[in-house]
Amino acid sequence: MPTTENLATNIATLASTAVEKVKEVGSKIAESAANVTKAIEEGDIEPYDSPASLEPGDMDPIAMAVHSGLDQKADATKEDKDNK
Repeated sequence: MPTTENLATNIATLASTAVEKVKEVGSKIAESAANVTKAIEEGDIEPYDSPASLEPGDMDPIAMAVHSGLDQKADATKEDKDNK
């Protein structure tokens, strides 16, 4: 039967591994976002370069906001104030 010390060691090891994996995933996401941003800024890609993405979709405004770092809620609030 496992001892309390063994269980604590196993939990600590699992937690440490989980933290490392989360950091790796975060790093890959940041790297991917940087690569896409760089490609967009250099004009290497456009939103509808691929035949699979020729049709505008409902997610386009969300994707544009994510890649450009815009806060759509803040923009909407500004537009509402401008319209009043």
